[in-house]
Amino acid sequence: MQIVEFFTPEGYGYSFYPFSELREAQDLLWGGRTLGEQWIERLMQTPQKEDAPYRINPLWIPSESSAKAASALGIGQGLLHQGIPLAERPSNHVATVWTEITSPPDCLNNPTDLFLRCGEAMDADWNLAAAKWGAVVREDWPNHVVILGHSDSLLVHPSVKAHACTFNTESGPILLGEGVEIQEGSHLRGPLMIGPHTQVKMACRISGPSAIGRHCRLGGELSNVVIHDYSNKGHDGFLGNSVLGSWCNLGAGTNSSNLKSNYSRIRLWNQRDGQFIETELQFCGLLMGDHSKCGISFMFNTGTTVGTGAQLFGSGFPPKHIPSFSWGGSGGFELHGLDQFLKTAEAVMARRDVSLSDSLRNRMIQLHGNYNR
Repeated sequence: MQIVEFFTPEGYGYSFYPFSELREAQDLLWGGRTLGEQWIERLMQTPQKEDAPYRINPLWIPSESSAKAASALGIGQGLLHQGIPLAERPSNHVATVWTEITSPPDCLNNPTDLFLRCGEAMDADWNLAAAKWGAVVREDWPNHVVILGHSDSLLVHPSVKAHACTFNTESGPILLGEGVEIQEGSHLRGPLMIGPHTQVKMACRISGPSAIGRHCRLGGELSNVVIHDYSNKGHDGFLGNSVLGSWCNLGAGTNSSNLKSNYSRIRLWNQRDGQFIETELQFCGLLMGDHSKCGISFMFNTGTTVGTGAQLFGSGFPPKHIPSFSWGGSGGFELHGLDQFLKTAEAVMARRDVSLSDSLRNRMIQLHGNYNR
């Protein structure tokens, strides 16, 4: 069996802030599954030239063609483009011989790619994800469930529960994992992937392209969003063109603007340069790092970036960049204390029967120290 290892690409920590602070690149949600999950599965299904481990740049998008190129490498060979390593099969005895590929590889460049390219990500992984999740066409939907569009474009695990809701596959297919629950009055429009054990609460409206991870809670209105595992947007309020990390929670009535009132292009925070930069985006809502939360009726301005471990509350619009471990709101911020943050993280994770590992705890402590200066 092949061993797949991932390395952190140069510049990842800055380019994918805030999600890079507590997660490796292979743990980013690309469509309905992580980059790492998809790379491993594709390489395992590709004929191997030799029995040797892989080292993969996970930002090189996993596809049939990229997996084929990587699997064709012999021991001691690697691929790179303009000095950036893409894949390698290292040898313990000789230095790697690198081959420069002439065509630009298809790579992720920044966090907004996760929602901007969500539709194509799901399309490329659809068949593999459906097989992995055990999702099939269901023939016995109760009469209070309405399907608009092709019923064979709705694939669900047999354990999925749905009550008095609608599925619309006219704009794209829908895939639901094990244990997903769709409560009464909800409306789901594809393309859409919802990971195992996620709950869609009453009267929720979700439109694609959107990809939701495992064990999430969804409510209100969501449009073109990517939400990593164990995060909650479980109440009324709008979230669009956005990415949430894991263990996030948006309080009841939280809204995020995704379009400026004058329809101009959006400026986003650049962590490397420590300033906002111009983008070509007209639509962008919220980028929120792991373990960040906000209270009820919170308002996020267009193109807001929230770091890791922030606790936000109060009225009014806060700044469009909220650094990690911020405590406060539009009236100002102080540093979220480490002991308090860790205690909250442990309590939140315990509610889902997940323990805070020593390695993650140490990473949190180190990260907090970077802001406590």
